[in-house]
Amino acid sequence: MHRPIPVLAALAFVLSIPVEAQPQSSADAHVILISLDGFAASRLESEELELPNLRAVARSGAWAKSSETVFPSTDLPAHTSILTGVPPRLHRVLGNRMHNRETGEYFQVTNKPRSESVKVPTLFDAAKSKGYRTASFFWPASREDPAVDHNIPFVLTGDLRADINATDPAFLEELRENEVFIDLFFAWYSDLPLQVTSDRILTRAAVHVIEKYKPQLLAIRLPAMDRYQHEYGPDHYLAKAAFTAADYNVVLIRRATERAGIANETTFVIVSDHGFHTIEHSVNVYPLFAQAGLLEEVNLHPYYLSVVVELTEQFDAQKHLKSLDRVFERALALEGISRVVRPYEFAQLGLPSYDEDPHVLGHYIFLGDSDTRVVIDEANESTRRTVLSAPIHVHDYLPDDDHIAPLFLIAGNGIRSGVRLGKIHNFDVAPTIAYLLDLQMNNLSGRILSEALIDPP
Repeated sequence: MHRPIPVLAALAFVLSIPVEAQPQSSADAHVILISLDGFAASRLESEELELPNLRAVARSGAWAKSSETVFPSTDLPAHTSILTGVPPRLHRVLGNRMHNRETGEYFQVTNKPRSESVKVPTLFDAAKSKGYRTASFFWPASREDPAVDHNIPFVLTGDLRADINATDPAFLEELRENEVFIDLFFAWYSDLPLQVTSDRILTRAAVHVIEKYKPQLLAIRLPAMDRYQHEYGPDHYLAKAAFTAADYNVVLIRRATERAGIANETTFVIVSDHGFHTIEHSVNVYPLFAQAGLLEEVNLHPYYLSVVVELTEQFDAQKHLKSLDRVFERALALEGISRVVRPYEFAQLGLPSYDEDPHVLGHYIFLGDSDTRVVIDEANESTRRTVLSAPIHVHDYLPDDDHIAPLFLIAGNGIRSGVRLGKIHNFDVAPTIAYLLDLQMNNLSGRILSEALIDPP
């Protein structure tokens, strides 16, 4: 029986492949941005996964051994940074759900119109300003986006189903008439056993738009891998099957560009928002504040795997700051606590400060290590790290944690073959796409990935 070449060896081999194709001009260029939600960079090399098409993309283009997402490392902030080239501190998407301290409103960010949710220009804005045709399929924070011509926005109902009413009825009817069973996408999105199939239907919708309209910029997010890993863990056989299904969706999109006659002019950018990790422990910080007598002076808020500390009006720095500092010292001595983020460090994490944005929950953040969730348990007096009743499969760590480094591949028009990139940031995606399409985007935090380009700036 033929023994397959190990993935690492196969990817290393392609470094010797010479560059042949020259880039098409930006006027003829197309970019397809595919997000495989929850795909860790390390999984590309896993021999446990069948990923022939993604590995073919890696062989034909450039790929990053490691990349860095944003904080919090969750869907909405990360996908918005991919599309804008800036951190949450600037685009102001600070979580999947947000709370406005001033109005009391709790809301799903992605359910807001694009004009309200994202505070800076996106790639779609830049593309539309050049008169380009654009398309978006279930990309976060895209509701009612005037810069998107063909749009199935990521909008949720109150029971977290995909909201068919957020999509233009004429576009839905067009898809139905072309044998894209789009109603089943919405029906099956929240049905976990069928979500892989809903991803396939969404892919079929994108294929239709590629073949009929040939958009210069198309973005599609496929969420099934994220859901399966949250539910079962990254190593479960159903999660692995979701990876392979996503791999096949990629080839369907690539074939669509061939049928549309734009394959040679198309650059494929395949990304993720984060990877995944399983954690089994928690540590309770509530007793530290109770013992210090600071329960009236602070509010504690859960924030993904972390806890945010908000100073109340009763907090008097002259009276209480030393006690608060002692709480932080005690916390850092606990097993499972890795860091306390101070107010002056929010900008370093890519976040606005408490005073800059009413959606920031507090002034300090307790961060756990990569195997610990920080919790607020008023009924428990212990601060010892404990084993969770069941493991949880998550991704909401600091962005430089290796477990959650997201996938990045780029291939096709204008891209060198066999390039292994160093560590990149998801801020770098937007400036690179903007360069390939000759779009004007200013004040970006990322850089153009010149080392991947045949014709760099």
